[in-house]
Amino acid sequence: MNRVGLKGRAIAFCVVLVLGTVCALSAGLIWQNYRDSVRLTAEHATVHARVVRCLAEPGVLLNDKKALEEIVKSSSEDLSFVLVEIRDIDGHVLASTQIEDGFEPAVTFDSQNPLGDRIQRNSVRVQTTSDQIDVVVPIWAERREMDLSILDDEAAEEAKSGAIGFVRLVSSLDHAQAALRSNAEASALIAGIVITAALFVTVFIVRKLVAPLHGLVSTTATIAAGNLSERAKEDAIAEVGVLARAFNHMASKLEETYASIEQKVLDRTSELEQERQKLENEIVSRKRIAAALRESELRLRSQNAALLELARAESLYQGDLRSAAQEINCKAAETLAAERVGIWLFDEANRNLCCIDQYTRSNDQHGIDDAVPCANIPEFIEALSGGSPIATSKAQVDPRTRELVAVRAACQDAQSRIDAPIRRGTEIVGVVSYENVGEPRKWFIEEESFAGSIADLVTCALDAQDRQRTAEQMQTAKVAAETANRAKSEFIANMSHEIRTPMNGIIGMTELALTTELSNEQQEYLSTVQKCSDQLLSLIN
Repeated sequence: MNRVGLKGRAIAFCVVLVLGTVCALSAGLIWQNYRDSVRLTAEHATVHARVVRCLAEPGVLLNDKKALEEIVKSSSEDLSFVLVEIRDIDGHVLASTQIEDGFEPAVTFDSQNPLGDRIQRNSVRVQTTSDQIDVVVPIWAERREMDLSILDDEAAEEAKSGAIGFVRLVSSLDHAQAALRSNAEASALIAGIVITAALFVTVFIVRKLVAPLHGLVSTTATIAAGNLSERAKEDAIAEVGVLARAFNHMASKLEETYASIEQKVLDRTSELEQERQKLENEIVSRKRIAAALRESELRLRSQNAALLELARAESLYQGDLRSAAQEINCKAAETLAAERVGIWLFDEANRNLCCIDQYTRSNDQHGIDDAVPCANIPEFIEALSGGSPIATSKAQVDPRTRELVAVRAACQDAQSRIDAPIRRGTEIVGVVSYENVGEPRKWFIEEESFAGSIADLVTCALDAQDRQRTAEQMQTAKVAAETANRAKSEFIANMSHEIRTPMNGIIGMTELALTTELSNEQQEYLSTVQKCSDQLLSLIN
């Protein structure tokens, strides 16, 4: 109710007042009209019953039922009567007629005491129910001088005693009730018209009266909203005009007071707001930093533990790259909570990026994916050449990784990924890929650093593989050298025996030839042969 304005209350009061007045007047008039209708019906029935009484007196005295039937029949022509009866003094029906078949009167006829203890000529009993009026009058025999010889003794005695019978007439109130309903409908229509007209008049008058107050309320709301320059109209009726002038004076004083302190409040508020904002920002920043540090510390501990465990793994230094890759991938996927981790190496011609091992965390399975031609992923190769891990949360659209995602059907469900290059010196020899499916994931700097450390461990595994291969090659070379040395010794021994025998013959024959007579030129030739033979023999020995 407090939310209803003055205009609404005034209108509601007027409507209720008019409605109550109209309804009360209408109800009173309708009820009075109904009572008058019932009274007139009862009077009409009483008069008619007395007329029937007068007409029926001779017939009752003479016991002329035919005449009585005619009287009753003529009375029934009035449709308002639903039952007309003529009874004798004992209550027996002498003549009767009813308009409606199966009609039952609402009041039962009391044959023992139809009109009370004392019956007089003008006695009448009128009983009214909701839909009927039951009238009983006596049939009275006048005590006058008359020839009673024509009557039997019993009839003559009854004629001398006064009441000789009764007339009962039952009248229906249907016409009164119909009139009541008609009056009620007419009254309702009139009441509706009156209420509607009164409502319009009330609304018009109330609007005229309340309009100045509405203006004052609107001005108050405007000033309350902060517009202190707003003023109310002072040309209203006397009381409202005085109130408006007083209100305007108060508003002027309020505006002056407000203007005097507004700047101070604004300055102080600005200072406090700056201090509060600075303090809130500092608190939020410290909380954010503390939370980030705690999370970062937990991640670093987990990552360092994983790196330490991998650094102690024997498979990393045994030269078996496949076993080392499987152990590295499993631990890296567990630490970074990545769905897939794979180690890829360039082939010797740098034409293809070949998968060494691909680990899927959801089903704990290792496998080898198809090689990716380098010609199909030039932007990815160029991004790797920078030497830093490639971290993205939108791999399908990131220009550095979109080519790789388009080529590899197996990784198209990965929204986020890290690709850490594997370096050997200044050369990029491969990449360790971390793929995360589902919602896009923002990678932290320590996660990127961990991915780079895993790539360094792969480099260690490659170095171990190279050392193992070098050791195997050296062992093979050693065996080959020993075999060659043994073959050389055997060859030299055999050749020494085969060459020494003819060489001794050549040397001996040369010495014999030099003891013969020779020309100087022949002697020089033979001396050269002897000298060379001696040198060759010395070399063999």
